[in-house]
Amino acid sequence: MAKKKLIGLAVLIFVISASLSLFIPGYYDTDTDKTVKVGDLVSVNYLVRLEDGTIYDTTYEDLARESGIYNPDRHYGAINFTVGSGMMIEGLDEGILGMREGETRTLTIPPEKAYGLVNESLVEHLPIVEEMPYKHSFPKRTSASLPEFERWFGKNHTAGDSLFVPGAGYNVTVISMNATHVTVRYDLKEGDVFRSSRGNWNMTVLDVDENNITVAPDFAIGDTIQIYKYLWNSTVINITDDVVTIAHNPIPDFEFVDIFGRPWKIHFNDNEVIIDHNHPLAGKTLTFVVTLEKIY
Repeated sequence: MAKKKLIGLAVLIFVISASLSLFIPGYYDTDTDKTVKVGDLVSVNYLVRLEDGTIYDTTYEDLARESGIYNPDRHYGAINFTVGSGMMIEGLDEGILGMREGETRTLTIPPEKAYGLVNESLVEHLPIVEEMPYKHSFPKRTSASLPEFERWFGKNHTAGDSLFVPGAGYNVTVISMNATHVTVRYDLKEGDVFRSSRGNWNMTVLDVDENNITVAPDFAIGDTIQIYKYLWNSTVINITDDVVTIAHNPIPDFEFVDIFGRPWKIHFNDNEVIIDHNHPLAGKTLTFVVTLEKIY
C-alpha cells in the first residue's frame, strides 16, 4: 500500500512539473547553453573606457554619477539591440558573439571597428588672422527655379511685379518667368543700404552699371562682427580698398552636433582655429566591459 502511494505521489509531481513547464516561462528550460548569434535580440549593460582609462560612457547610472558623466536627460539601464543589424558599432556586434546570459566580457575595439579613423578632409584650419574681399560685385539679374522662387515669394506672380526680399531690405522686379524658371532684377541704386547675408552688418551699394552691382560692408576698423557661419565673433583690424583683415576672437573648446547630425569640435590655438567634423571618438581605441543580461 505504501509503495502504491509513493508511485502515485511521484506521478502527481511529474504531472505538476510538466504543467508548470508549459505555463510558466523558464520553469523547465533545457536550452541552458544558448549563446549569442547574429540576428538575436539581446539586452546588455556596458561601460566604455578610453585609452587613458577615462570612463566615456556607461549604462550604469551610479557609475555615471561617480565618473562625472551623468546626463539627467538620458535613460540609464540595459539597452536592447539586434546583433549584426548595424545598430551598434561593428566591434561590439562581433565581440558579444558566443556570450551566454550573465557573462561579462572585456572587448578592446580598434578605431576601424569603432568610429573609424580620423578623416583629415573633415578638419578645417582657419588662420586666426584672416583676409576677405572688401568690395563685392554680383550680377544685376539672377534666375531661380520656379519652385525656389515660389518658396520665397509665393505663387501667382507675373512679369513686372515688384517683390520685397524678406530679411534683406530691398525689392526685386520680375523680368521674365515661364513654367520652370524666373528671372528677377535687383532694384538697387548707389547709396542704398541692405542687410548682409554673411553676417551682422549692412552692405552699402557703391556702384550700379548695366550688368553688375558693387557693394561694400559698412563696418569700420575696431568693430566686432559676427560671421553667421561661425560660433564666435571677430574683430576688424584693417581695411583697404580691396581687403578686410579680421582677427577671430578665441572661445573655449566647444563640441556639439548640429541639426543635420554633423559633429563640430572647435579649438583655438595661437595661430589657427581648428574645426573638426569627425566623430568625437574617431581614431580612438575603445575598451568595452559588456555584460549580457538577456537573449530574447
